Order: sequence, then C-alpha cells, then structure tokens
Amino acid sequence: MLEKDQNPKEEHLRFENELKKLKLKAEYGADFHSGDRGELPANVESQWLDNIMAFEKSFQKNEVSKVRDLLGKPALPSGETLSDKKLTEALDHVMELLAAKSIALDTIYEVPDRELYRFITEELMEYEMQAIDVPGMVTHFTYEEFHPNDEEDMKRYVREFVELVMEKRFEFMHYEISSQMIYRGKTLSGEEFVKQFSGHMADIERLTLRELTVPSPEIEGDKATVKCVINYEKRLKAGTVSDHKGEAVFGFEYQYDYWHINQVLIPGLGF
Repeated sequence: MLEKDQNPKEEHLRFENELKKLKLKAEYGADFHSGDRGELPANVESQWLDNIMAFEKSFQKNEVSKVRDLLGKPALPSGETLSDKKLTEALDHVMELLAAKSIALDTIYEVPDRELYRFITEELMEYEMQAIDVPGMVTHFTYEEFHPNDEEDMKRYVREFVELVMEKRFEFMHYEISSQMIYRGKTLSGEEFVKQFSGHMADIERLTLRELTVPSPEIEGDKATVKCVINYEKRLKAGTVSDHKGEAVFGFEYQYDYWHINQVLIPGLGF
C-alpha cells in the first residue's frame, strides 16, 4: 500500500527509470551512483535517461558525415563575390543553418566576418564529424582550434598571470606556468616556484594594478618573450606603500602544443 504522500504515477515512472538504468548498464556499461532518489523529479530523470540512451545508440552507430552533408549540402556563395553587406547576411544565414543542426561555432578572439565566413564555407563544411542526434545536445567548434592564435594566447596568459599575482591567488598559478620554471637564476619545478613565490609575497597586504600594456611577443622557434609596461601599488602589512612602474618580462616555451610561461620578471616583486 502506498503512503499518503506517494503518487502512483510517480512511483511507476521511477520504477521505469530503474529499468532504463539497468538496460544502459547492461548494454553500454553505464554507471549510476546511488543517491537520494528525490534529487530529480521522475519525469526529468526519465528524459535525462532517454537522452543518454539516444546518445549511446548514435555513438555506437559511429556514423561520420561532413558538416556540409549534415546541413543538406546548402549552396553557399563564395565570400570573394560578396559585398560587405551581403557577406554579413550570408554569414548570419550559414550560422542559422549550423544552429538548426545543433552545431555552434565560437571564437576566442575577434575574427573578421569575411575570414569567419571563409572558414565555415571552405573548411568547416568539409570537416567530418560523428552525427549524434540527441535533443538539447550541441556540438561546439572553436575557430582557434583550427587556426591557433599564438600571439593573442600569450598576451592573454600574461594578463591572467598578472591578475593572479595582484589578487594573490597562488592556488591557480600552476595552470599558467610551465612544469619547469626559471626563478632567480635557478630551475625549479612549477610547484616549487609557486611555493617560493607565494612565500616571498607573504609580507604584502595588497597589490593594486594601475596599468598593464601587453605587446605582441617576440617569438624565436619554441621560445618567446613578452615585454610589458606595468604600473602598480604595493602595500605591505607593515603599512609601507610604494609605487612600481617599469618593464615586466615574461619568458615562454612551447610544449605539448601549448605556450607555457617559464620565466617571470616583475619589478618590485623580487624576481
């Protein structure tokens, strides 16, 4: 007999959900952790399980198609033949075609419309992807995955590192640096660098950034240097306040398909 607050339809749907989980586990090796069964409404959990099943079935089929074919082989004019106005309209149109098939294209940095349209029509359309038709699932592409922008990446890494320094967020610093760092003329592991650096800044109460100008890096093979203009205020726990302005230098090395900071020189911070 059901308790007064139990809904028969709800209980039946939860029973069906458990059967779906068993099927997913038996056929696809899915693993579900036991928890409070009331965390999700039964109907929401049911739809979630249906989406997982649809994804697994599509994945098992391993059907690979060009993006152009998934979109129905649309006739797209060459960007070279379009005026700026017509090109904007064509770009909007092709982005709508992609969205209709749950495909999204993002950019990390600003990319001119004409280049973005060229990329879509000449490169992305020929890209082969696994066709997985699951409601609510979107396949994301990023322009920079195909055309990395090393210069902008390094400039961004410098800004992020300086932001961490100013906020004294040392726990995130290892994401920005190489596994081997040059610090005060010695080679240290990234972990040891963060430890020594944070210890050196222990007497600093607050850093306030006033200016940071980050130019393009000087790249030589797998090494690069970024020379910045930095201006900040340093307040010590003892109460002393000082201004620091000068050239900050960041060294980079290219490892495992990414640029990593491996040396830092910031005036006034004892580097």
